[in-house]
Amino acid sequence: MFVAQMTRSALGMVFGTVLVFLLEISDLQAQSFYAGKTVQLMVGFSPGGAADVFTRLLGRHLGKHIPGNPTVIVQNMTGAGGQVLWNWGYTRAKPDGLTLIGATGSFPIKQMLDIPGVQFDYRKVYILAGIRVDNSVMASRSAVGARIEELRKTEKPLLLPGESATSQSFMLMALALDMFGVKWKPVVGYPGLADIRLAMRRGDADLQLEAGSVYMVGMVPLEKEGIATRLMQTGVLAPEGGFERHPQFSDTPLFEELHRKIVGREPSGPRWEAFKTLAALYSMPGIYWLPPGTPKERIEILTDALDKLRDDPEYKADSKKIYGFAIPSMPLRRGSAAFEKILRDTPNEAIEAMRAFGKLQTAK
Repeated sequence: MFVAQMTRSALGMVFGTVLVFLLEISDLQAQSFYAGKTVQLMVGFSPGGAADVFTRLLGRHLGKHIPGNPTVIVQNMTGAGGQVLWNWGYTRAKPDGLTLIGATGSFPIKQMLDIPGVQFDYRKVYILAGIRVDNSVMASRSAVGARIEELRKTEKPLLLPGESATSQSFMLMALALDMFGVKWKPVVGYPGLADIRLAMRRGDADLQLEAGSVYMVGMVPLEKEGIATRLMQTGVLAPEGGFERHPQFSDTPLFEELHRKIVGREPSGPRWEAFKTLAALYSMPGIYWLPPGTPKERIEILTDALDKLRDDPEYKADSKKIYGFAIPSMPLRRGSAAFEKILRDTPNEAIEAMRAFGKLQTAK
């Protein structure tokens, strides 16, 4: 008995030593690969927009959490609501773990809707999601109306802006307006959110929808100037299902709350199913992916680095300085699984409702 216990104890010590040794070798290999290298964080939208602001925040702090402490740079490649970058990332980016492609929920949506020109397959890339959890907030140009009830009475169609007709923000606004019975006219082709804000100032756009964190930076100044008025939010995913108000926007009503108040019933039907899918994807806007063929060990290294970043005090302080609060997040592996579940659970009627926007894009 005593000998057996000693043997088990000795074996445990040996296995423990071997495990530590293997982990040290793995860490040294990671350091030897990333040391002296440059990691690119790619953004498919213009500087100043939600994706750009957040990616630059990541870029300032990510390098120290990657073994070997590589240099991290941010590059913009705009066009077609992110599609130009996503095509490039899938067909031309090297699968070496040195290029992370920034994306939004429009990344899988464009493929699901068979948008012309899509050259990527979201099912074959390695998605890293959860570094940022958010909601979306919709505002109107104050001159055309400060409440949904006022917008419903306008005879002239409101100018509805977007990077493309199949971008998440455009489709969410259009679906909401349709369910409220508000007339609108598409004005798409903007490089990014900053350009749309300028259009609102000029009177060339009547509505805007942004991630809540960036809304605080880009749209609140327009509110203070009297140019824009906050209308509603999509909310964040509630633990028991559905949506709940974002803590930072506790006074801003949810879409479904306004729908019950104004229309007099719960929202339903294909448009509502599409809205829910898009709102759920919007609640996880911090998405990055790696091209097919990226070595598994480098995917793990970058996943671990992003998870460490979530708890970095300097990163949290920097995000609070930019947004007014520390950016909420979730563990990357859980976030990636949640993102994939949203896509699996999307009903066909939601996809069909969104296809109408693909036809609109083709017709323009």
